[in-house]
Amino acid sequence: GLNLASAQTTSRQALERQMLSGFTNANPTAQMGSLFSNAYGSLPNPSQATQTLVQTVDAGDASAQAAMQMSVMADAAAASQVQVANSIESQTLTTSPGSGPQMEAQALASELSSMAIEHKLLATQLRAEAARLAYNGAQFKQGATNSSNAVQGVFGGAQ
Repeated sequence: GLNLASAQTTSRQALERQMLSGFTNANPTAQMGSLFSNAYGSLPNPSQATQTLVQTVDAGDASAQAAMQMSVMADAAAASQVQVANSIESQTLTTSPGSGPQMEAQALASELSSMAIEHKLLATQLRAEAARLAYNGAQFKQGATNSSNAVQGVFGGAQ
């Protein structure tokens, strides 16, 4: 098939392999966390960053990992849907007259399953966008806190 791999470093290549494994791996959760941390680093500890920053990074990492896992599962589901479609198509070649409605019902059930997967992906996109907006809001809040602390430091609390 088409080679989609583009990562250059070992840790990111491992994560990329996991993300592209969806055609054979319907449950990526077990390995995703450690591969993500190896590729992008772990959370800073409280001596390295403020609690707000640690929480913000944690939320962003969780959102990214959830989206990555969903993409792997969607790839696996899509591969399964293609197999079902091929099977239905093959059955039509050998089906007896009068079994068209049954074949149609199988095809419609497969279509509903495909739409459910699409809706899960759209929900994942919405969650990722919500996390991005929350991250931006956290940055503004931290900036406001820093500005207030600077004013208090310069003027001794009098504003």
